[in-house]
Amino acid sequence: MPELIFKVLAIEDIANIFQASKGNVADYFYKFETLAEARQWVNNAIREHEEGKKLEYVVYEGEDFIGMISPRYLDPKTVDIGMWVSVDFQGKGYGKRMLSNLLNRLTSKGVKEVVYETDKDNMASIALAESLGFKMYDDSNMLVFKLALT
Repeated sequence: MPELIFKVLAIEDIANIFQASKGNVADYFYKFETLAEARQWVNNAIREHEEGKKLEYVVYEGEDFIGMISPRYLDPKTVDIGMWVSVDFQGKGYGKRMLSNLLNRLTSKGVKEVVYETDKDNMASIALAESLGFKMYDDSNMLVFKLALT
């Protein structure tokens, strides 16, 4: 199985993000009507990264754009993760590979706890969190899962 490539979000990823936002991923991410809207979102995300607020990784397998995953430090030992997988790669284990890879990276950086939020109707995302050992701790508006890292 080819290795997943994690790259920090950059301007050259705009077309891939715009194209991916047209599928059902837009139910849980952004649906950009124009390339200009996608460009604005990417520019804002890059600025937030430069300000140290969050990090957006784009994930590729070879030349194929798989999706995005975003760790945001809540404090030095706790990270909140958001992610999405392009429609063409959903249901094929890519989400689990992406999240597992990031969890390994975070563990090696000393992170002790991960928070993962998902929409109550996103059954695939709920199953993903549970398959990796996350436990639900809040179900008020969004389902919120936590995982202690060792």
